[in-house]
Amino acid sequence: MHRVRNITEKDVLLIRNIAKQCYPLDVHTHYTYWVVTKYYNDCSYIIESNGTPIGYIMAVDTPTILFIWQIGILKEYRGKHLSERLISMVVRHAKKLNKDIEVSIAPDNKASYFSFKNYCEKYEIEFEEIGEVNIHDPHESDFHEYEILYRIGFS
Repeated sequence: MHRVRNITEKDVLLIRNIAKQCYPLDVHTHYTYWVVTKYYNDCSYIIESNGTPIGYIMAVDTPTILFIWQIGILKEYRGKHLSERLISMVVRHAKKLNKDIEVSIAPDNKASYFSFKNYCEKYEIEFEEIGEVNIHDPHESDFHEYEILYRIGFS
């Protein structure tokens, strides 16, 4: 039995641990996860299997959109439409707020791309590329972050 609930501050370590097991997700500081669980818990969710956390989705509510920051499902639970359940929770929240959703996806993260694309096709929701995230750090020559930015729209 899978249950979805809002994340809480008590979930910081659980979420970070799941992120560690969900390559290619970036693993952030404990503090970063605490900020999201504390201030954006109304639009972020954790999914459990028989009481054990197996995945999560974290979104940030801005004045104009909801931004899906991370989604992670443990490997042994992938392919069971759990990401669809998590995305649905954020979509429901976005519709309540009358906001679109944005998400950035690395070009090589095909699983994440197809999770969102297939979800939007199934529910006849717009899914369009709207830009890119292209970050270089001149102080760290080996650092380069590139992702494609997508909009999930309801208008």
